[in-house]
Amino acid sequence: MSFNARRRKNSWVLKMPPILPSLSAVCLSLLLTTPFGWSVLLKFGGNYYPEVLLIVACAFAVAVQKFYADELFAFFRSSKVYIWGVICALLLFEGVLMHGNFFAAYSDFRATLLLGIFYCVAQKCGKENPRLIDFLIVFSVSSIVGNLIYYLFFKSEEYGVVKKAFPVLMFVAAIYLTTKYRNPLYSFAVILAGSSICVMSLFRTNLAVMVIMILYYLIFALFTLANRSRRGVNYKTLIQYGLVIATLFLFFPALYSVGYEYLASDPTRYNQTIYKLQILVDNIRTGHSDDPIRAQYPQYIMKNIYYFLMPGGFGQSVLSTHWRSFWMNPRDEIFGSSLDGGYVYLAAHFGIIITCLLLFYLIFRFVKSSLNESLVEVSRRVICLAAALVYFATFGGNSFAQIGMAIGTGLLLGLMMRSDPKSLHKDGRTLSLNLSARR
Repeated sequence: MSFNARRRKNSWVLKMPPILPSLSAVCLSLLLTTPFGWSVLLKFGGNYYPEVLLIVACAFAVAVQKFYADELFAFFRSSKVYIWGVICALLLFEGVLMHGNFFAAYSDFRATLLLGIFYCVAQKCGKENPRLIDFLIVFSVSSIVGNLIYYLFFKSEEYGVVKKAFPVLMFVAAIYLTTKYRNPLYSFAVILAGSSICVMSLFRTNLAVMVIMILYYLIFALFTLANRSRRGVNYKTLIQYGLVIATLFLFFPALYSVGYEYLASDPTRYNQTIYKLQILVDNIRTGHSDDPIRAQYPQYIMKNIYYFLMPGGFGQSVLSTHWRSFWMNPRDEIFGSSLDGGYVYLAAHFGIIITCLLLFYLIFRFVKSSLNESLVEVSRRVICLAAALVYFATFGGNSFAQIGMAIGTGLLLGLMMRSDPKSLHKDGRTLSLNLSARR
């Protein structure tokens, strides 16, 4: 049944006002991906319960518009969501059997399940679905703004009050979406807000991702200017990008000075960022590691690879400070945590076999979608994935254990693995056509 036919069939149902999807995106984002949700509004008895919000949101969608209810039910019946849900349920069941802590396993289960759900949502994003594009842009930008407002005006209690949790891959997704579908000034404002919270978070990983995305924006801006000049001048776009680039080059020294003074003015902030970055640079030059805990994981996994082949089930908090495979003898544990890297989490809880299957699937999806995209679009995605790999290698375990991080990871991966051939008129020939021409 066509969209218009379904709307006529359900004409007796209350129609959703145009502003309502945007307000829904803002509310969902603030409550799922910012401390307003996990530290204030949805925190009961010291625990975060996003299930309350998700149940209310689904009920609201069903009550307001039957068409959206049909789409919602069809989405959850799709094969991707179903398979991911089964995998998560089995890992939840296995985790409880392994260590007996249901709440620890369930905490990972709900975050990982949302990662897969938002991956599937982002897969539907494209020119043929402008409402979803608008929703995801508002959702991702609201996450950045919400985190920035909270950490500017409210006291943080995460990571000993000093460091601040921030779904940095949501920042990457927001930059990708706004540079692709919005004007340059909009995306520049997102860059400024996201960079501010990356500096305030005091995580070196976030600072590295910030640098990559600033370079991404500059490369994209310069290419767009050259492309526009070649194919016909769009004065509005040229002026906007010209203003952005001029602003960056003129005010970069001042912005750098403000950021440096902020970090250097407090001994704790200085030690967490500038001092550690200096040590990191020195260690790279000498070939040493400044983080012996993270450096031990690859060798430990390879030494005990047979124990890491099979999944161990959810429950990363059970392994906090004494990390191992659940199949191993507890006497062989090491000091560490599954949050110290995405591959660390996957090895301990998904197992190497399932991890390899997931990795093969993502590589296959990326290659398949890249063949239907322009070279410019593929280049955009490669840079965004490079930023994601930096995060995944150093702090990526949170993508399976913390809901805000999981949603950002799923959203970004879904955007990177989707095909949107209707956008080719802007960027030129597809990768497959270029490869064919070379032959």
